[in-house]
Amino acid sequence: MSNKGHRKDPAERLWKKVDCLGENECWNWLGASTHNGYGVLGPNLKERRAHRLSWTLHYGEIPDGQLVLHSCDNRKCVNPKHLFLGTPLENTEDMYAKGREKNPGPSVVQYGENVPSSKISTEEARQIRSLYHPYQRGLTKYLAEKFGLSQVQIRVVATGRQWSHLKEE
Repeated sequence: MSNKGHRKDPAERLWKKVDCLGENECWNWLGASTHNGYGVLGPNLKERRAHRLSWTLHYGEIPDGQLVLHSCDNRKCVNPKHLFLGTPLENTEDMYAKGREKNPGPSVVQYGENVPSSKISTEEARQIRSLYHPYQRGLTKYLAEKFGLSQVQIRVVATGRQWSHLKEE
């Protein structure tokens, strides 16, 4: 019987190319890698990254907006004990905290009023969010004048596209 056209189980394809060492050691991917060093399964899985597949096999689907991060900082590692979920912001903060940034910069990710170009304070951002209503005629213009921002800036603060680190209130 021919095996042509039959695709192997993703788990089988993954573990076939992993050097599983001790339980708490890195399990390195031995197959193909992306240009920046992450293990990747080939075209049959649309270039799926090995560490993401390991996470899915052990813990289930990756929620929208989440990344699979490495506590060991080894991009080839697929040991599920070394993987954890985080947002893009948490990934960036982790990168800075561990000294992996490519360009010299702040040791902590800056956002909100700590960004040098910020025109408003955290309290003012909260005020904008509490006062804003998209259907109240003239309110956006009033808030823009009050806080010294454009109407577009008011809308992006009010809708959470900027200052997204503030909890919904």
